[in-house]
Amino acid sequence: MNIITSTLNQRWLLILLFLILAIILVHFSIFIVLLIESKRLIPISVQNVVTALPLIVILYIVGCVLVARSPIRHPIGWYSLFFVIRLLVAIILSLLFLFDDERGFHYRGITQPHGFISFEPGNAYYSVVVILYYIFGANILLPKTVNVFIGSLIPFIIVNIANKVFKNQKVAWRAFLLSGFLPPFVFFSAVALKEILSAFLLLIIIYTLINANRGIFKSLLCTIIIIVLLYWVRGAPLALVVVTGSLAYYTWNIINIIRSKKMAYLIPISLLLFAIGIYVIFNLLSTIQEIIHNRLKHTYYIERFVKSQAAVMRFLNAEQVFTPKNLVILFLRGLYSPNPLRCFVSPCLGTFIESLTMLVWYILFPLAIIGTIQFRNRAEVVIISIMGFAILAMATMGPMVGSDPLRHRIMGMTLFVILASAAFNRKTKWSYCWITWMWIIGALGFIGLWLTLRLYG
Repeated sequence: MNIITSTLNQRWLLILLFLILAIILVHFSIFIVLLIESKRLIPISVQNVVTALPLIVILYIVGCVLVARSPIRHPIGWYSLFFVIRLLVAIILSLLFLFDDERGFHYRGITQPHGFISFEPGNAYYSVVVILYYIFGANILLPKTVNVFIGSLIPFIIVNIANKVFKNQKVAWRAFLLSGFLPPFVFFSAVALKEILSAFLLLIIIYTLINANRGIFKSLLCTIIIIVLLYWVRGAPLALVVVTGSLAYYTWNIINIIRSKKMAYLIPISLLLFAIGIYVIFNLLSTIQEIIHNRLKHTYYIERFVKSQAAVMRFLNAEQVFTPKNLVILFLRGLYSPNPLRCFVSPCLGTFIESLTMLVWYILFPLAIIGTIQFRNRAEVVIISIMGFAILAMATMGPMVGSDPLRHRIMGMTLFVILASAAFNRKTKWSYCWITWMWIIGALGFIGLWLTLRLYG
């Protein structure tokens, strides 16, 4: 009798839990539908999905071939899971929300203002959209599918990097799962923006660098090709980051080889490489200076910065934008901004995605700091952290010239995942708990100041 009663109670409990879950999902669905901004969307239909099917199938098969030899168990199964999740999110987001730049890429893909293919810095993704539209017809799902493909490959690159750097399968597996399932990497693999492609190329650079000992000349050639591609995708600022990081890493490796007296002939080659690297860096710096100068003369960027409603503007000097005070404030603010509570003040799907991204960032960043400090004696960790912080600095300190603290952060977020994956064990977290507490105090202070300025400012 007691067994029957217990079974009935369990069934009623399951039914109750199912009803609660159903009510939550219904309310959440209604909430999401009410937030749809239909005027900002590009209409899609079943026909768009059917038109995109050939590209979906081709890229899925290519992805399966690329990951088939991955050291993890059931790589094709994992890739299929990542691909399907991202593809479904891409289709759903197309019905609910589009970033302004997604619409921009779509219409530029139709009108082709820069011609069929543009080799101007920063125009690679534009060219990808134009080519896809030429082959398959104008369809916003096509560039999204390319990003789904790229985003599904990222965890496999990360697991290889983490395994090589930390020589710990648990750390590598953790990095694999984090990059495969965390919302920011899923969302930005499902939108028609170039951030996930930039993140992918950055990871390829890191992967090439840490495997340089297998063949330094082959590795150097691959690095140069990827840097050129990255320059085409994102322009001079990101190219400067990877050129500087790559030069530092190759110089370190070559010096170690020369010290071991194995390859003395590398001395003139290393000097030539260093000279070329410095020349490229100075040219990139000159290009960046010219870009900043042109954008500061551009009405759009100045008005966007000066007329911004952000609370931080009351602490900045809007007349002299590149003062040290401005840069420090913007960087410190950028560590915690956009505020994850913004979705309650300005409810829309954009701020909802923004809040999920920042919640993940609030957890990952202090762990990445801990991972960096713990393994600071490894050259690979130093290079990864330098590149990650350089990208973060560009994203947070340059809103006056068009940088976006949320979207541009995504490019380096994959690097922080690698660093953070090494700091999840309990012993490490307790050893460096002061970092976590400093981060929590800073986050609470930022949120408190933000709320105060919102409510009483």
